[in-house]
Amino acid sequence: MSVSRPSAVAIAAAAALGLPLVGVPMTPLSPALAAAADDTTPPSIPVETFDGVESDITDTSIIVRWGASTDNVGGSGMDHYIVNYEDQFFNVPATAATNYSYKLTGLGPESDYDVFVYAVDKAGNTSLFLYLAYTTRAAGSTPVPTPTASPAPTATPKPTA
Repeated sequence: MSVSRPSAVAIAAAAALGLPLVGVPMTPLSPALAAAADDTTPPSIPVETFDGVESDITDTSIIVRWGASTDNVGGSGMDHYIVNYEDQFFNVPATAATNYSYKLTGLGPESDYDVFVYAVDKAGNTSLFLYLAYTTRAAGSTPVPTPTASPAPTATPKPTA
């Protein structure tokens, strides 16, 4: 039987949950991560950005959206985000994009989901979580349609004297 090294995802997930990392080899994954060893300050909590877009929620999926976190001045910089629900963890790269999102699929209809989003910097520091609660739609329901513009009104003729 061989024992494999734990993945960075498993380590980040355990750290995010506050689980002890006893016996886990903590060798740097990259020179950038090794250089970031002096950074011990976690990034800011991801920002809630839900704007009421109901089409983000269907009977079997949810698009989770959040705003960017920031690392401390002189910190190592942002690395990725962790989206967590029901003991599942998904890594989302931190890029220069302004729209951060992750689509959860395979969900049950009319079900409640507690979702947690964490920010992780290049030194491996994990932020406190952003908590989001969702309820999927009823089976077979359709998302709320996007409103369309009304036709332009026409002038009403005025009677002449």
